[in-house]
This record gives sequence, structure tokens and C-alpha cells, in this order.
Amino acid sequence: DKNSGKKGLGGVFFLALTLVLVSFSCTGPIVGTVLIESTEGEFWTPMITMLAFSIAFALPFTIFALFPSLLNKLPQSGGWLNSVKVVLGFVEIALGLKFLSTADQVYHWGILNREIYLAIWIVCFTLLGFYLLGKIRFKHDSPVEYISVKRLFLAIIDFAFVIYLIPGMWGAPLSAISGYLPPLESQEYVVSTLSTSQSVVNAPESSPATETPSGAQLTLAHGLKAFDNLDDALAEAKKQAKPVFVDITGHGCVNCREMEAKVWSDPRVLRILREDYVLCALYMDDKTSLPETKWVTTSTGKTLKQVGRANSYIVKERFGVNAQPNYALLSPEGELLAPIRGYDLNVEDYIAFLQSGLKVKSVKKVNIQGARGTLVGEVVKVSDKKAPVAIICHGLTGNRNETFLLAVVDELSKKGISSVRFDFNGHGESEGAFSGMTVSNELEDSERSSAGPCRLYSVFRTGWQFLWS
Repeated sequence: DKNSGKKGLGGVFFLALTLVLVSFSCTGPIVGTVLIESTEGEFWTPMITMLAFSIAFALPFTIFALFPSLLNKLPQSGGWLNSVKVVLGFVEIALGLKFLSTADQVYHWGILNREIYLAIWIVCFTLLGFYLLGKIRFKHDSPVEYISVKRLFLAIIDFAFVIYLIPGMWGAPLSAISGYLPPLESQEYVVSTLSTSQSVVNAPESSPATETPSGAQLTLAHGLKAFDNLDDALAEAKKQAKPVFVDITGHGCVNCREMEAKVWSDPRVLRILREDYVLCALYMDDKTSLPETKWVTTSTGKTLKQVGRANSYIVKERFGVNAQPNYALLSPEGELLAPIRGYDLNVEDYIAFLQSGLKVKSVKKVNIQGARGTLVGEVVKVSDKKAPVAIICHGLTGNRNETFLLAVVDELSKKGISSVRFDFNGHGESEGAFSGMTVSNELEDSERSSAGPCRLYSVFRTGWQFLWS
């Protein structure tokens, strides 16, 4: 920052470097997410996002370089600037608690529960309101002879926010800012717990749907019980003959808390999660040490000894995602029942997503003897009765678990159509070499994946992708 005051290109370079370093903590998670999306085939989202970031960083420098006289018109520092710094200081203290709260949760210190967090916020923003009204002055502040309209307007907003926070001390969900607060489960005194649970669940205590699965170690939002690892969840799913709902989440994930407050709180969503699924929550930022028997060894030989690191590796390898929140529906055998769903506050779409996993009767991994070696595939069965079956083939450089193909499987299941999809030779888990592929081999393998003769129904997307029936 000191070097940014130098003349010439060196000063410009260090000024830009300082700006990038300071802003990286905010932009890094967003840019990281879109870069991951770009590696998964997304095109427009990463392009537009990176363009927006580049314009935002370059625009001030470009404007002042083209019109240097504008620098002389910028307001000079004074008492107003000190007031801005003080206001931002109060806001920084409040937001800084979010980072402390995240550390408290991932390390399980237990020092900052929801009541303490809200109490500090209430005091902090109350003092900010008095400062805006001129009742509190600091060393470098100019005397406030009268309150301007802008200052009064900010004070009204501030005190209104304080009043909004106060019911949270007794367990109000505060859904508008729930993503920035510690989870409601950390609060010791919640007035509305009994009435809320009765109105949402609406099931007798003796009902099997409300029984806690044996071995479920975690308590999620709204009192939902979940397993902390996939193996135990799948074992329980086989006992209960239910699919598995996998919550890919994090203690410091703002969007995860928002999904829980605005989507999971819907009575219909809660009912499905409680009654129809075995729940599994994989926290990707948990710093708890694993017992030696549960250490995870990566494909490169690295040993992962923390819960978060192990879960991140499992999620990346098994589901191909590296962001939070994401939600996966698995059969008791561990096969995907529907495309993985990310952050989306549309409740109706979320219910449809959950119901899509319930319409699938079974998902079975199969080996198919192809023309040039064994092919690995999956059979998605929607009914024990006779039903149409679609054979889905992936593209030239893809595999059977492409997002687009999983979406096709999901839509077919909703229509009562079973499906078979498999990896061609040299793709995914199948044997053979990519160089040996021909269109005629693909067509022959497609026919071999069925129990009888097939009829070409349609060709979709670009490339060598076919839908048979």
C-alpha cells in the first residue's frame, strides 16, 4: 500500500495489487465457483461473471485515466469522512462476528451461540443509531449542530433493524438474515419450539416417521436428524427401504442457512424429509479430527484426517461438485436418483426434486457385454409392472453421469418411463479404448444394452447422442 504512492507505472501496479488483495476475500468464493462450473461444461455463467468482475475492477481506473480532471472534483476528506469510517467500523464489528461464529462452529468451541451473537449485534447497531443522531462523538468527529435528512433516514433504518433483531433473542427465525446468524439449534432458549414442531410435523410422537434413526449423530435445522457419513446412511436406508437425502453443506455456508430457513421450513418439504428419506449431512468445513479407522486416502496417496477434508474429497469424487449447498438423492445402493440440485429458493421446484427421488423404484448398476469389452451402466426402474424403457447414450467425450443425461432420466421417471444408460468403451468405468469407437459400435452396444430389439426414437443435442426405446 505504501508503494502505491510512487510515480509512474510502479505506483499504478501496487495500487491495483492492493485493491485485488483486499477484495479477494470477497470475490474468491464467487470466482472459484464459476471457474469450477467452467470445468464442468458451463459456458455463459462463467463468461458473464468474469466479465462483470473485470469491468468492476477496471472501470474506475479507465474513467480517471480518460478524464483525470474528475480527480479534482472528488470530495475532500474531513469530518464527513470520519463519520463514514465510524459507521463502517460498527458494521465491520458486526460482520466480523460472522467469521468468529464460523470458526466457532467448525472447531466446535461453543463460545458464541445465537443469543450472544444477537445480543452483540443489538448493542452494536443501537450504538450506531445513537452515533448517527449525534448522541455519541469520537475524537476526530466534527460537532453535529443539526441532523441532516440522510443521517436521520439512516438512523431510522438502523433502529428498525434493531427492533427486528430483538425477537430473535426468544427464537424468532429472522429468515431475512438467517444465513449470517449461528444456527437456531445453538440457541438455549426458544419460545416457539413446541408450537412450531407440532404445526410443521403434524404427526403423533409414536409415528415411525418421527422416530430418530439409530446412529444418526447430527441435528440439522428444524430438528431433523442426520448421519454424518454416507456408509451409515446407506446401511440405514437399506433397513428402512428408503432413499438417502445427502445435504452437502458447511458451517460457514450462508446460502445453506438461507435454504434451511426459506425452503426447508415449508411444511411439505419438512414432511418429505422426515418421513420419506434417510438424511445424511456432509460438512465440508468441519475441523473435527477423524479416528484413525475413518481416515481417507486420496488417489494420490494423501491421507485426510479431518471431517471436512474427507467429506470434500468424497463429495468431489462421488458427486463431481465442490460447492455448497448441493443436494443429492441416492438409492439404498448408493446410485443417483436425480440430478444434483444446488442453491435455489423455489420451494415448488424443491418439492418436485424430492418427489422425483421417490418415484424411482430402484437403481441398479449393471455390466453389459459390449462389442469391444464390458460396459458399465445403470438401470433406473420406476415400477415393478411392465413399462416402457428408454436407452440413453452419452456424447462423444462424455459419460453416463453427465448432468444433462441425469436430467433426462429425471424427466423420464416423472413420466413413468424406466431407463438404461451406460458408458461407451473408453469412457467412464467401461473397458476399451476411446480410439476404437465407431458409430456402428455405439449403435450395436445400444442394442446389446436392451433385452430385445430396439427402435430409434429420436436424436437429441449435438454430437453422437441417441435416445432409444
